[in-house]
Amino acid sequence: MINMRVSNLLTKLLCTVGLLAVAFADNPCAKIKNGQFICVDCETLAVCLHEDDQWHTMTVQQCDGDRQLYCDEEARHCTRQKTCGVPTTSFQCQNPGLYPDPYNCKYYHECNTSNEHIRHVCPNNYGYSVTAKSCVVRSNQQDCKNIQFKCEHSGDMGAWPEDPNIYYICVTKHLKNTKLTYPLLYRCDDGYIFTNGKCVISESKVTTPTQAEKTTVNTSCIANQLIANPTNCHGYYSCKNGELKPYDCPNGSYFDSTKLTCVKGNC
Repeated sequence: MINMRVSNLLTKLLCTVGLLAVAFADNPCAKIKNGQFICVDCETLAVCLHEDDQWHTMTVQQCDGDRQLYCDEEARHCTRQKTCGVPTTSFQCQNPGLYPDPYNCKYYHECNTSNEHIRHVCPNNYGYSVTAKSCVVRSNQQDCKNIQFKCEHSGDMGAWPEDPNIYYICVTKHLKNTKLTYPLLYRCDDGYIFTNGKCVISESKVTTPTQAEKTTVNTSCIANQLIANPTNCHGYYSCKNGELKPYDCPNGSYFDSTKLTCVKGNC
């Protein structure tokens, strides 16, 4: 049972919106951890209330889907729509960082090391920019409206168009008489981008060798050969088209000349 203080807060809120609320059994607000109106599903509008260090989800309106009335978070009530725009899956953190919402650019998600997340909401008429890491995109711009992923089959994957450090893998969930294929979002390590099904070192990490480095490295090489940088334990050379090109390992790692890869730690 919701205690009396929460009930009083709800009563004040309902006086404003003129709706009758009831307690909702599921509690998505415990995951969102943000005071806001939310669409629990296509036909259920709820509000998140914080009381006694706990988040409570309270239903404030039920929509009539048979009349094409669906939940609308921005309008904060049921609106007439051709189809329901509410995702049937909630965002799931896979590793830490900031992530765009796969379905609605006005949201973005902050994941911690425990894979817990907070859903943030951009101000009205603005959407989240992965590049700027803030709400600077107009929500009516085409970039904000375009779907950024393609999930036709479970196991499909790809880089996020605006930031290839982020990538997605599609999974399938069975819902009653149908199934839904949707993306889970991940991040490569710093300095890496996702391409051809794996995280690789970004070309932006390429550095120009000094004259001393040029004179101490054998310039003849075998394709794809990796050689440790003799003057920088955080760097290495990769053989491309018969030439050695210098690269740096991501921050917090060094090049292991035995394993021929970047490993976490100090050298």
